Amino acid sequence: MTREDSIERSPGRRHVLRWVLLGLATAGLAAGGVVVGSYVLRAHPGAKSINRAVGDFRRSYRSTVIDRSSVRLPAPGVFEFVGTGGERISFPANSQTDGATMPVSIERLAGNCFRWRVDYNEAHWQQQELCRVGDDLMLRTFQNFQRWDFGTVKVENTGTFTCDPPERYPLEAPIGTVTTGSCSGMNTAVTGRTTIASRFKIVGRVQLHVGATVVATVHIHQSDRAVGAQAGKETEDWWFEVGTGLPVRVVRSYRLDSASPLGTITYTEEGQGQLTGVQPRR
Repeated sequence: MTREDSIERSPGRRHVLRWVLLGLATAGLAAGGVVVGSYVLRAHPGAKSINRAVGDFRRSYRSTVIDRSSVRLPAPGVFEFVGTGGERISFPANSQTDGATMPVSIERLAGNCFRWRVDYNEAHWQQQELCRVGDDLMLRTFQNFQRWDFGTVKVENTGTFTCDPPERYPLEAPIGTVTTGSCSGMNTAVTGRTTIASRFKIVGRVQLHVGATVVATVHIHQSDRAVGAQAGKETEDWWFEVGTGLPVRVVRSYRLDSASPLGTITYTEEGQGQLTGVQPRR
């Protein structure tokens, strides 16, 4: 969550370091200046526009019988998500900033499920597959993607995690209800498997103003501990619309460490956002 915990780390960074050291050793000071200059002048990703997200949605999504499910699910389409946030790695030092406006896409899936995706910027997205089972929302898989620009080298990573059995967000249980679960998966830029143990607690029920609409939400606090290829802690706070399971507001904080030949590399991420309306564009 999600869970950008899965974000690329030490192997990709080690490739960058080997490249830089080789360039300095073989090409001398001039080539080293090119490498350093390219790093200093590297590009930083901008916000992904709502219009572009709507275009992507129209190309990829086709309305089918699953849009007419008898179970209440979020409406498919692209929502506007407004907030702040950013990500940072300790070495080689780099950072990214979330867009002030972030597209959130909802696609209906078979089996009373839907896919929720947020594009934090042009180089960083997260998505989850969620299913309605009775009054609960069940998380069965999540993915995240990030691209880092180091000037002459770009590193990409996709993390894919499966929750078996699915993790449970108890939307209509009493305040104070606690559930637990576990997900595991791998990243394309990191060697080894990571397991994430999660704890969910209903904090309260909140009426949120979303544009001109007042939405009844349940506030669930999620705390995660990652072990394996990445190790660290994450927290997420979710405000789900009770009737549909639509994430209306999200606050996240991650800190993850990876070992490298030069010591521990730390990844941190902070951010928050809320929908500006309850009617998506299609």
